[in-house]
Amino acid sequence: MEIEENKAKIKKHCKWISNYLTDDIINQNSNQKLIDYTSFKNQSSSEEISIKDINPEVVLEKYFKILPPFQKSKPCEFKDAFFLEAVYQFSKTNIEYSGYVIISNDNGIKSAIDVCENGKIKCMDSIQELVDMIINYGKDKKQKLEKYLKKYDFSEQLEKNCYVSYSGIEEERIDVEKVESNGIFSLEVINVTKEKITITCDLGICLIGNFSCLDYDNSYYSNEEGDYIYRKYKHRKWLGYICQTVIDIHLENEIYSKAEIIELPEIDIDYESFYSIEDYIERDKK
Repeated sequence: MEIEENKAKIKKHCKWISNYLTDDIINQNSNQKLIDYTSFKNQSSSEEISIKDINPEVVLEKYFKILPPFQKSKPCEFKDAFFLEAVYQFSKTNIEYSGYVIISNDNGIKSAIDVCENGKIKCMDSIQELVDMIINYGKDKKQKLEKYLKKYDFSEQLEKNCYVSYSGIEEERIDVEKVESNGIFSLEVINVTKEKITITCDLGICLIGNFSCLDYDNSYYSNEEGDYIYRKYKHRKWLGYICQTVIDIHLENEIYSKAEIIELPEIDIDYESFYSIEDYIERDKK
């Protein structure tokens, strides 16, 4: 159904583009969500839980009694109700597993899990909460790790591993003299071994140097001349970025020895990079 809707949208809104594309390309891109879902399912060894054997009378009874996941403010939670009954049934049938976790921050689902008789099922807000439980890395340990990383000097690693490109800006000057760390945010632990701790975080990165580009907002382009007849430029001494980064913290006798950047995305300097706080405030007023 969704595939046909996507094809119809292409023909309606992008008809001239569809004339230059083969049916295979259109079919693949119209079906991208299903392709991504199938790929994820195969990579994660996921198993589908069917609702075909769920007794609808059980769901209807909860509906009329306004039992979770049904609520007075949300009385039509039939999808969640059938999903939960399928999970309950799956957990009873597959007794070889000691416990089950549902990842959801939906209050109705949380309430339903709290009152269900099956004590093997828990509800958690996020995958990260589940990871923290599995690897047993508590709040105190994470705070200690954050304190260590906030004082750690990543300058040398950033100089070697930080790649900079730029796109969509004209008459640019990009002179990077130094790369500095500007703090670590949103730290999450994803793996722990005796040798190292692997985390993901938002790493603040500051490019220091001389940067300039054409100020499109305040320059005037003449269609008749085919060029800018008035040019103004944005100049900056530094540009700031937040980059999602993977870091290994190596251990020696359970003591932090060094932190190593494993994955760092390429920084793309674009026109937005030249906006200052004042520029954003001024833009929001318009």
